[in-house]
Amino acid sequence: MDSWTSAYSGSVFDSPTDIQVLENAAGEVFLFICDTGNDRVIVWHDSDAEPGGNSTAAPAFVTAFGGEGAAFGAFMNPTGVSAVQNGADFDVYVSDRDRGIVAKYQLGEAPRVDVDWTVISDYGYLPAGSFTFTKESGNAYMSIGAQEGSTIRFFYSDTTAAGQGDPLPCSDESFPYSTTSWTWTFSETPGGTPADGVYYLYARLYDTNGVFLDEDRSPEGSLFRIDSELETGLGAYDTFDGDRYLYLQNLSERVIDLDVIYPDSVVAVGLSGTFPANLMQIVSIEAGPAWETIQHQNLIFSWDTDADAGTWELQASVTGSNTGLVSGQPRFTIARATVLVNEDAITTDSRVQNGAFDLTSGTWVDYKGEVLPDPGLNDLYFRIAYLGDIATSVADAGSPPHMIPVPDGNMDIEDITVFTMGWNGIGGIQDPICDFAPYQGVIPNLRPTPDGVIGTEELLGFTLMLGWFQANLTPTAAVSPGNSPNEDVKSRGTLDLDAEHLAMVVREEGNQRIVEIHANDVEQLMSAQLTIHFNPVDF
Repeated sequence: MDSWTSAYSGSVFDSPTDIQVLENAAGEVFLFICDTGNDRVIVWHDSDAEPGGNSTAAPAFVTAFGGEGAAFGAFMNPTGVSAVQNGADFDVYVSDRDRGIVAKYQLGEAPRVDVDWTVISDYGYLPAGSFTFTKESGNAYMSIGAQEGSTIRFFYSDTTAAGQGDPLPCSDESFPYSTTSWTWTFSETPGGTPADGVYYLYARLYDTNGVFLDEDRSPEGSLFRIDSELETGLGAYDTFDGDRYLYLQNLSERVIDLDVIYPDSVVAVGLSGTFPANLMQIVSIEAGPAWETIQHQNLIFSWDTDADAGTWELQASVTGSNTGLVSGQPRFTIARATVLVNEDAITTDSRVQNGAFDLTSGTWVDYKGEVLPDPGLNDLYFRIAYLGDIATSVADAGSPPHMIPVPDGNMDIEDITVFTMGWNGIGGIQDPICDFAPYQGVIPNLRPTPDGVIGTEELLGFTLMLGWFQANLTPTAAVSPGNSPNEDVKSRGTLDLDAEHLAMVVREEGNQRIVEIHANDVEQLMSAQLTIHFNPVDF
């Protein structure tokens, strides 16, 4: 019997006392064995007993249920098993001698495990951090339909087929079926802190005998990332899309998040910086929502700005908190600054302005009153240009849905290409770079209020501005913004077209000649710019 396929190590049975062999409606043969010494019933599928069976095929393990104890679903010295067919399934009766009962088992909803993977941060996690596996909000536990004594374990793997086939444990412990959440501290992983990379996460459910029942794996759209190069400390971000670039026009009013990144029990923050006073003003700085996420008694918040010098500062702290802000999430918004661009920041003679919302100094203090090591400071970059001017030939805008504006004072094929890429998006997600509407003002001083909806109004605004550029402005030499972190920029592909791909067909209609340009044997062509030379004497 030990050669039979099994989900257990060591001997399969311990003093079995009863067996029943039954065939279901489909002609499949199953063996029900009362494994008395292990206080359980084990079920095998015996394909050899079916027509055309192979005598060398070992019976295959199907399931096991029971376990020692007086709780529901457990046994105390079971001595008999009987099964009867119930439709396509079986009802199983087990005599439990020491308790003097007969227990009936029917096929029910298969037990499963269900984890809320939406809590995985797109931002990523530092190797020194942690991640909390959490049940779905509508469920009582992380498991559904599991019997008492079932357990849950947590695993991770890389994205290769081999890795997924043999995931690694996040912990050597097994957790009760009634678990609602569990925090994985990366440094306590049995195999050591996982290396930088992208991973799948798993929650697996096991029955009382340690038999695997179900698995919930994080989806491809919510891959888990560990990155030792993540920003930490204090930073400024666009409230609308969360990146460190703000695309602005004359009289634009936008909001900047001032965030604590991966805090360590922080209860107080001091922050100061500069802004280009010749281009904009700070309207206000208000307390952010971060402090409302922790228990505290009072919030102390103050700010100041010098409109002439282009400087600002703020102080924020809470009293009565015994935890402070901790890194359960990567970023906490401690304050929000509203900026207003001057009405003449750009003109037709000076079409692009670049600047930064600089963080020049920062301090943070934990709930014990200790000043933490100096935080890293992460600035936000301004791009002020006419609406639609979002790209240049001398710097790349990146790839959807995380493109960044790099205006150059012109509207041409580069802008058309980037706008089209952003509009099309990737995987159904459009890029905020082309969220131009609703907009206010009159051409050329249109200024958008992004609303997260990209539709025909964006297309209309872009087309109107493209027409105005071509009718009123002379192209200038392309310029690079010069302060774009290289790691944020990814190349988009280009396709060289030559005589093999292009064909020109000329046909006459009256006194006109119609010239048609055809692209042949070209794949994945999204936009193109052609320069056609002709003799003005003849045409």
